[in-house]
Amino acid sequence: MSGKWTPGPWHCHRNTSYWEFGSDERGQLGDVCASAFNGDGMEPDAEEVMEANARLISSSPQLFDALKDLVDETADMLTWGCEPDVIRNARAALAKAKGEGA
Repeated sequence: MSGKWTPGPWHCHRNTSYWEFGSDERGQLGDVCASAFNGDGMEPDAEEVMEANARLISSSPQLFDALKDLVDETADMLTWGCEPDVIRNARAALAKAKGEGA
């Protein structure tokens, strides 16, 4: 992995109040509750949203590595001199993850 983030794998689990994510190397990295609350309290699907957010965040190192490998392998196969939008979008996502993109 070519980033300054905590090396994966990351994991997530539910504690008594919310979802946490962390790594074996550094322990707990954060709590996940984004998009689960509105002005009146918890959304009806708050638990489902928190779990989905935690699982997505905890899979980030693997997703980054898989996308980078796919882009690197695909770039070698592109011999006609153009780069499809899907590859440009993937490169932009990788750059954003490294703090290089918008």
